[in-house]
Amino acid sequence: MKQLINKVFVLIPLCILCLFWEYSAQKSQYIHFLFSSPSNILEVFLKKMMNGELPYHTFTTFYEAFIGLVLGVGIGSLIGFLLLYFPKVSKISNYYLVALSSIPIFALAPMMIIWFGTDVKMKIAIAFFSTVFTAVFQAYKGGQNISKQDKDYFT
Repeated sequence: MKQLINKVFVLIPLCILCLFWEYSAQKSQYIHFLFSSPSNILEVFLKKMMNGELPYHTFTTFYEAFIGLVLGVGIGSLIGFLLLYFPKVSKISNYYLVALSSIPIFALAPMMIIWFGTDVKMKIAIAFFSTVFTAVFQAYKGGQNISKQDKDYFT
């Protein structure tokens, strides 16, 4: 019973915020234009759920992000592990990898739109480039931290 009361008390500030938000949006057209209102948001949410538009777009976004993630982690890990076996290539490519990974992915978006168009390929490419450099660094650093005894086990 005490846990239920605690959960109710946690929801009170949220309810007060939503009521204030609804009241403000109803009283001011400017606020309504900028922030809409909780009731309008709920109405549009339910409408999009019922006509299937929201689940469709949610699945599409999940698909694009998942494929990009799998490709980015897979290829990035492969590159990272390959760099372990080629130390000279690793020393040379380290500076380039750091420089490329420091570029914000959204700065590359205009070029990606030109290269891949605006369809699924571009969104998968964005997800890929968002994850590939992290995977390269993590695989490389993780491989460097393997002890000599473990390395002998794998060879």
